[in-house]
Parts: sequence; C-alpha cells; structure tokens
Amino acid sequence: MTWAKIDDQLAFHPKAVQAGNEALGMWVRAMSYSCQMLTGGFIAKDMVVAFGGVKVAKRLVNARLWHEVDGGYQFHDWDQYQPCAETEKAKREATRVARSEAGKAGADARWNGKNKPEPMANDMANGMANGMAKPMANGWQNDAPEPEPDNLSNIVVKPTRKTQLQRGWKPSPAGYDYAKTKAPGMNIEASLEEFEDYNLRHNRTNADWDAAWRTWVRKAVEFNALLAQPLPPPKKQFTGYEDDDDV
Repeated sequence: MTWAKIDDQLAFHPKAVQAGNEALGMWVRAMSYSCQMLTGGFIAKDMVVAFGGVKVAKRLVNARLWHEVDGGYQFHDWDQYQPCAETEKAKREATRVARSEAGKAGADARWNGKNKPEPMANDMANGMANGMAKPMANGWQNDAPEPEPDNLSNIVVKPTRKTQLQRGWKPSPAGYDYAKTKAPGMNIEASLEEFEDYNLRHNRTNADWDAAWRTWVRKAVEFNALLAQPLPPPKKQFTGYEDDDDV
C-alpha cells in the first residue's frame, strides 16, 4: 500500500477554492490511482474521462494543480511531495521476491519433511507476515501512513504449525527458570520424563512446546497443593442409638 500526502492547508487554499469541489474530488481520486499504479503523477486522458471528464480536468489546469502534457495531465510538483515511483517499484519487487522465496521454502518443508526452513527464507517470510498484518489491521483507522520496516529480517514470528514432541526434548532456558520459580521443590528432570512420556504416549501435537511445559508445571503445582491439604475427619457412624445412656 502506497500513501499520498495532502497539505493540511488545502481546504481553503486559493488553488482549491478556484478549482471547486468537483475538480478536487477528481484530483484526490487521480492521486490515489497514481500511487496505486505508480505513474509518478501522470494521469492519462482515458482515465480523466473515468474520473469526471476533460471539462473538470481543465479546472485543475486553470488552478495550476495539474499541467496538461502529451497524452494526459501531470500533477504539479508531484516529485517534491509524493512517493517516488521508482522507489516504490523497488520495494514491491523486494516484497515479491521475499514472498516467492518464503513460498518455496514452505513448499520444500512440506514435501520433503523438513521442519526448519532455510534461515533467510524464514526471516523474510516472518518479516512479511508482520509487515503486512499491521497495515491491514490499522489501515482504515489511521490517517497517517504506517512506517515500513527497513530490515524485514529483524522481525520474528513464532511458528504456528503443530508438531509432535521429539524424544529427548528440553525446554528453553526460560522454561527451566519458570519451573524453578513456579515449583521450587520440583524434580525438573523427573517431571520432564513424565511430560515426555505422557505426550508421546497420547501422540499429542503442539505449536509451542515451551508453553505446554509451563502448563504442565502449573498443573503439577496445583495437584501437589491438593495433596497437601488435610483430609476431613471421618463422619460418626450411626449405631442406631442416639445416646449411650439409653443402652
């Protein structure tokens, strides 16, 4: 998505007042079209007809918001205020290449059974996922352009594909620290063996085994807390007599 800039003084600028609301509507639509198609502010005559006609375009020329050129019209001072078409084309090509490489890596992982895509393709795919998700979520609620990351490989997204637990799996250092903090008296290695046996026996799959391990630790703490509670005293058995004096 490419953003265009409009001066905050436009509403009552002498050029805008001279052009009139109808012509300014054409001007804004044409600006959006030029950013989308990367024409560098050039609007062909056939597009002018679609936006409102040559008569309306003449008002923009008379107000010096457009210049009539060979084959159509050119925005006034486009290069000084609006996105450079060549720069935007380079960005789009980089995104296309990144998407292609990520797709190839994903297909290779699926068809050849690889669990870990090549680092470069993985970084590019992760960068694109975040780079596109944020503008899509906020694009219609924000009147300012979203900043684009300069280096896509700095953005990391956790994988969401579920996998089976591998024999000998160990939690991350943060997972060990969590167990030590949450359950100080826990025999971590013994609990890891139980965790592994349980998940392998039941063929469990998970997208984040560190998170599953933290859940296991919490459940163990809750279970041990229940065991530590004293049992309630046994109820007095009914003997058939309400008072020993009646015997």
